[in-house]
Parts: sequence; C-alpha cells; structure tokens
Amino acid sequence: MESLQKHFEKEKTAVKVSIAIPVYRVERYIERCARSLFEQTMQEGIEFIFVNDCTPDRSIEILRQVLEEYPHRKPWVKIIDHPENCGVGKARRTAIENASGAYIIHCDPDDWVDKDFYEKMYLKAVEEEADVVYAPYMTHYENGKQEVFALPVFTETTHLLQHVLNDRFHWSLISNMFHREIALSKEIDCPDSVCHSEDLLRTGQMLAKCKKCASVTDTCYHYFKGNPSSYTGNFSRKSLDNVLQSIAILENKLPGHYNLDVLKTFSLFLGIIYNLFTRKEFYTRRREISRKRILKSQQSLAIRLVVLSASFSYTLTSRTCNILLKIRKKLRSSKKGRSE
Repeated sequence: MESLQKHFEKEKTAVKVSIAIPVYRVERYIERCARSLFEQTMQEGIEFIFVNDCTPDRSIEILRQVLEEYPHRKPWVKIIDHPENCGVGKARRTAIENASGAYIIHCDPDDWVDKDFYEKMYLKAVEEEADVVYAPYMTHYENGKQEVFALPVFTETTHLLQHVLNDRFHWSLISNMFHREIALSKEIDCPDSVCHSEDLLRTGQMLAKCKKCASVTDTCYHYFKGNPSSYTGNFSRKSLDNVLQSIAILENKLPGHYNLDVLKTFSLFLGIIYNLFTRKEFYTRRREISRKRILKSQQSLAIRLVVLSASFSYTLTSRTCNILLKIRKKLRSSKKGRSE
C-alpha cells in the first residue's frame, strides 16, 4: 500500500477525509470512540468534525480531555456547538456542511473503528476513482455477542443500492465513504426532523448518484448495539413516521426500476409489532402493496407471515405480537440482571 507520507508530499495540508461525529449522551462511550479515531494510521489529511448537539452530560468534556493526549490531532479537529438540541439528522448535516475533505464519512460516538480503517477506505477510493467505498462492519451487543457482516463485492452501484433497499446491507452511513460532491449535493432530500432511518434515506439517495463503487474487506467498523440513548434503541410512533416518510421520499427520488417492497413490508411489520397503527390506517397502508408482492418480496418469511396475518386480523395479530415482544424484552432484561 502506498504510504500516506508520499501521498501527501505535494499537498500536506489538504483534507482528504472528513469524519462527521454527532455527540449526544455518550459519556460512557466517547473516550473509546475518540481514541480509535485519533489513533488512525492516517496521520495527515484526515479531519474530525464533532457536533455537540447540546449533550447534557460530560461527553464533550471527556472528548477534550482525550484530545489533549493527541496534540498532533488538534489542527485536524473541529468541535461545533449547536445552540439547541436538534437531533442526529441535523447534527450530521451540520458536520457535512463544515466538511473540507475530498471524501466524507460518518462515525457514531458509541462505536469505534480499526486503526487502519480510514486509510484503507481512502486509498481504495483513490485507486478505483470510486464515488463510494464501503466496508464490512461488526455488530457488538451488550451481552458480548458479536456478528460480522461480510458484504458482497459489487462493481455496479445499482446492484449495491438494491441490496441496501432489500435490507441485506446495513443502512447506516458509518461504513460508506462518499465523494464530497455527492455527500454535499443539494438534491439530497433529508429533512432534519427525520432521525430514525435517516441513514437509509441519505444513503439511498447518494448511492443513486454514484457511478462507481468499490469495497475494502480487510478492515472493519465496529457498531455497538447497546446504548439505550441511541435512536435505534428506542422505537416509537415518531420513529415509525420517520420510516414511512423516508420510504415515501425514496419512492419519489429513486428511479422506478428500484424495488421498495422489502422496505414497505418491513414498515408494516414495525407498525404491527409495536402496535402503532390504528386498524384503519394499517389497512389503508397495506393496500398500497398487494399480498402477492408481500409474499414475493425478499423480506424474511417470519415478517411476511406477520404482515399477511395482520391483513386478515390486524387487531389480533398486533396485540399478540406486542405481548410477545414485551415478554421477550422482559426475559432479556431479567437475563441481563442475573449476569450483572
């Protein structure tokens, strides 16, 4: 691999990669994240943009303390304070608007990355002249369980995007590095009010604008699924509305050859198991996608069966699923309590 020292010989102060990090209620995790960022093998040309979304805890204080241990990183760090809490969508937008890099990528403050993650992503982008580079990720659960998601290698961005829409590829922005022209495109429709599924909405539209994609397989992003304050850890009616709004925007923005049946089926499933639809609303939304299309979609069999069952009796299916969901949550909580 070409050394970055040689790569930046002519433009030592040029920003090649900007990393956007929203900060809110992560004092338990921010040190681990910050150290993994500041210890990257990419020594120059890498910019870290932390957006303080009015976090009420010590997250920013801890971040500044860690930064003191890495003085060579200070010229490459921006800490931007929001005047009020706006949500992860707006925080990411603020970071993007202040990014100087040729490529832009996101990192969540409760996650961490391999030390060579951004170096390998950037050099692959340069080597392949790619609009987007994607990488594997490992999910870490609070109970210690780990899952590695190795992604297929795509040469066509259309195939990669359909993979995303089929929920076979992590929706998040964290393992996708986009060229700045695409990341900053004014045509990207992503309202600040959308927090849950904002990753899917932004990623889907950006991938549709990419002409060439590339991937790395020998470095990894580490996704922590255990922060109770994260948006993915809390699902409400507002969350469901975000998902439905995202699907509607994608349907309007993406070319007609992309199939959204998996996403539509999944949105119905979420409304059912969390008992968030009224009976009338469910049947209205269910009629937007036929039973035949639900049955033939590439969604999991269990999800398809739940949605089809609700088509005959929404109230009974929703109540049953919601009870089972609460029992499962209680069992997990009890198991966690015993292990502690």
